[in-house]
Amino acid sequence: MAIGVLDLSIITDRLIKKLQDAIDNSPLWTVNGGAIPKFTIQLSGSMPESVRGDGGCQLNLYLYHVNADKNQRNSPIGRYIVQQRPFGLELYYLLTAFANKDYVQEQQAMSIGMRCFFDNPFITDPAVFEELSLTMQTEPAERLSVQWQAIHAPFRLTAVYRVAVAFLEPLIPAPQERPRPTAWTLSADPAALPASKTGQILGTFRRTSYLSPDSTSTNLETLFFDQSPATVAAGQDFTLYGAGLNGPLSSSVFLLLPDGSEQDVTAWKTPNPVLQTDSRIGLTLPAAVGVVPANAPPAGIYQLRVGSGAVRSNSTPFSVAAVVANITNPPLLVGPGPHTVNVIGLAAGKTEILLDTVSLTESAGAPAAGQFQLDLAAGTVIFLMPDVLPASGRYTLRVRVSGVESQPSLWVAP
Repeated sequence: MAIGVLDLSIITDRLIKKLQDAIDNSPLWTVNGGAIPKFTIQLSGSMPESVRGDGGCQLNLYLYHVNADKNQRNSPIGRYIVQQRPFGLELYYLLTAFANKDYVQEQQAMSIGMRCFFDNPFITDPAVFEELSLTMQTEPAERLSVQWQAIHAPFRLTAVYRVAVAFLEPLIPAPQERPRPTAWTLSADPAALPASKTGQILGTFRRTSYLSPDSTSTNLETLFFDQSPATVAAGQDFTLYGAGLNGPLSSSVFLLLPDGSEQDVTAWKTPNPVLQTDSRIGLTLPAAVGVVPANAPPAGIYQLRVGSGAVRSNSTPFSVAAVVANITNPPLLVGPGPHTVNVIGLAAGKTEILLDTVSLTESAGAPAAGQFQLDLAAGTVIFLMPDVLPASGRYTLRVRVSGVESQPSLWVAP
């Protein structure tokens, strides 16, 4: 929200608008059955003498003096800091009325103006931060006469008003407060652990990226989230963290299968040597699903450990998921379908398809509304949306194989 205005005329115009509203809606025109005929009051923020010759009844609100507000003075704390602070001012206005020989209209116009400012002692604007106070100042007649003599104009009916504190916007906007972090990651080589000479495993990690459903071909929008333990799919990278890794007794990586057997998957190590250190091992699953280690294992929950010869470290879990392939930008399927989706890692009898929390039913043949069909040979899922959904809008397509859910990939809009 802004603090202050760029120029003082904005405040003057704001006050004149208040006066105009008061003139238009004054009860003066309706008392005694409208006994006082409504007449035109010419409202202006110009110097009173400059419009005196325009004739008619005039009501002027003229900014004639400005003071620095003593409570808002800038402290001598450096040029750039001062330029980032708003400039607090006191504004002094002359409210004057003039109707030549018609003193009645002149005093009626002045009455409307003073009543307006009395009823509105505070001036606010939703576009700015501050609230302005508006007060009538007591000025001796002698001092007012001196002011009129200074502008070489005959004295006229006058009241003085003070508006404070009026702020001029800073030349250099103050830096916006940054949102406080809600999460952070500290990466450091762990301290040597008692079993680190033979390799000590701490866990697995993966940073997942996917296209936002709001992404377009002209405005690519990518979202991220972190997982530890990692959930990884064919062709994707992840990291194994620990201590004493890549040493003589921990040079190989082993995959523990659900039946308790192990398979050497050292070939999964990422070729980049920067990713292979004493505290981490970079791994990449093969792009196809099949026999390990040449291929990625089927979807499920597995464990990894390191070792060499008969030596083995402790193990840590990670999950393997199916992966939706050939995602378009935007990643959005429109209409009830049928929709065909390419998925690497499908498994018969172990695949679930959901739209948000709505489960679709597997069909052996061509799917009907609310059903899906697997084509394992082609690696595709064909589905139709249900006829009735709990809410309107966009639904997340969720693919779950062997209880492991794939990363976000596609959205469906009826």
